[in-house]
Amino acid sequence: YDWLVKDLEEANKNRAARPWIVSFFHRPFYCSNSDTVECHQFNNHIIRDGFLNMPGLEQLFIEQGVDMAFAGHEHSYERFYPRTPTPDYQEVPEPYHNPAGPIYVVTGAAGCHSLSPFGHPVPFSAVRDTDYGYSRMYIPNATHIHFEENSVQKNAVFDEIWISKDKQTKFEQ
Repeated sequence: YDWLVKDLEEANKNRAARPWIVSFFHRPFYCSNSDTVECHQFNNHIIRDGFLNMPGLEQLFIEQGVDMAFAGHEHSYERFYPRTPTPDYQEVPEPYHNPAGPIYVVTGAAGCHSLSPFGHPVPFSAVRDTDYGYSRMYIPNATHIHFEENSVQKNAVFDEIWISKDKQTKFEQ
């Protein structure tokens, strides 16, 4: 944890040269598929919120301005609205322009013999899909990211967003 804090602090000092902070990890902070209890397992909560003397990562991601966080483990695709401390994400006219928190993506729909069906979405779930697929992210400049999810079964892009920021700073709180 101390290493990650220092690494994110250094990354923030270097935003002029490397404006985006993107994280990759195995278990998602959030998910809403229904074939297992894993979306609600204690392991996911520990990583996100912490437990006893172990700090969680979500508050650190918000404080340090992590722009996007990719996870796997779940055999499905799910993209979320930017995660903020307040639930106003759907009322923001352009939630992916100057997002107020990290954008989480579960991209685990490649390479498993079975995909996970979905239950009820969490309120900040934007897109969910169970096709076999893969993600692509393009960073054309310091202020824009183009992200897309591709369906192997349909041989097509089925989800895409542009993320943009006017300036490269931590989230305003």
